[in-house]
Amino acid sequence: MECRMSCPDGKVLYNHTCIQSCPNGAKYQYGGICITMCPSDSPFGVVDMNNRCVKGCEDGKLYHNGHCVYSFECNITMIEFEGQCLERCPQGYRFSFTNDFLKDSNVIVALSVILTTLIAILAYNRKIIVDYGRVWRLLIRWVSLCLNNLFALNSFKSTV
Repeated sequence: MECRMSCPDGKVLYNHTCIQSCPNGAKYQYGGICITMCPSDSPFGVVDMNNRCVKGCEDGKLYHNGHCVYSFECNITMIEFEGQCLERCPQGYRFSFTNDFLKDSNVIVALSVILTTLIAILAYNRKIIVDYGRVWRLLIRWVSLCLNNLFALNSFKSTV
């Protein structure tokens, strides 16, 4: 018997022993060792790759339920996110119809900027609208005075 840190090709290390495949209790392979859960740097346990833990699927495929699939294989209601097919957006994200994901904080900042801009535009335009209103009222008064004077002049001429 000898101490080993790795096993020959085609075998994996489990409880200091080289075996053919990982048992159910530690079904994922990572660095030639059987583990119970994939680590965060290689979070996907891919079934069709002998339960290897990988950073992501190859050839433009997406991770879905333990398999690497092409995007057209994802259900039409599913969302593509960071190399995965998901049922819904992860916590802290919102769906966008441009297939981009929006972080809640980004949405809040964007809405704040838009709202502030609209308020500024309305405040500025309110001044313009009020000024135009004053001009229109003066114009209407002037036209009405001119018409009144014109009618008064016509009625004066008709009486003379």
